[in-house]
Amino acid sequence: MGRLAVMDRDPLVRRASPDDAASIAALYADFLRTYGHEAEPAPILRFLIRMLAAEWTRFFVAVNAYGTFMGFAGCVLSYSAVDQSGALVINDFYVDVPFRRLGVGLKLCRAVERCAVELGATRIFLAADPDMEAALSLYRKAGFEVMPYRSMTRVLPDARDR
Repeated sequence: MGRLAVMDRDPLVRRASPDDAASIAALYADFLRTYGHEAEPAPILRFLIRMLAAEWTRFFVAVNAYGTFMGFAGCVLSYSAVDQSGALVINDFYVDVPFRRLGVGLKLCRAVERCAVELGATRIFLAADPDMEAALSLYRKAGFEVMPYRSMTRVLPDARDR
């Protein structure tokens, strides 16, 4: 791909609404593939509609002047026991391949940060694949620090059947 025009590269980053679900879903399928997961479009769309409407989530999208969705950040409201205050957790973060290394990811990080400040939160948490060097570089540039502990998960019995 050749150099993108300025209008292609300079996104508007805003909070997403349920009306954005279909556009985010197209990116979400690619996001899931980066982690080795395949998912059908209909369940992704239903999931995103629910998440975009939930009070405890915040999604942000980067959209260029042509209406192309360039990336998204999906967060959940949480808290920091250490700070005894609110926090945001970035659960999902994705920038579409043609728009990487153009500042889109950093703009999404800044939108999450502004939201956290508006909510009175004192921290933003995220977990990242240690092999995704470009993502780690972006997060460091956005001010994140690597913590000295590991993230763990447990899939609940029968959770995949729900």
